[in-house]
Amino acid sequence: MLVDLPGWVKSGLDILEYIARRPEFRSRSVDSAALSRLQPEQPYLFMLNGWNEISQLHSEDGIDALRDLAQTFPKAGIIVATRTHHLTPPLMGATRFRLLPLAADQRHKYLLQALGEDQGNTLNSNWRVTVC
Repeated sequence: MLVDLPGWVKSGLDILEYIARRPEFRSRSVDSAALSRLQPEQPYLFMLNGWNEISQLHSEDGIDALRDLAQTFPKAGIIVATRTHHLTPPLMGATRFRLLPLAADQRHKYLLQALGEDQGNTLNSNWRVTVC
């Protein structure tokens, strides 16, 4: 499950409640109870994006939220995506990876796979104009 980490931290909600409130889940009548019933069948995989975007005001809340997540879901896969930041996400036994940026042709192929030919080409051409 892809989670906007700063949004979740600011919300003060349980992770499953936060996810269930997203429009794509609400439109399918999926609530936090339904999400919690999945755990015995499928391990949770959380991709938390935006550690570096958590404000100083909410940094302690972010640290607490990650610790609670790891304790509440000990078998879950937790990935924290971030740019370089002075605070390291507090996950015991975590491994850090630095990803290389995509080359232009790799990015274009990704956009085509993710969005389809029309939208992928449009976004790719807009990106090239912006960068040049």
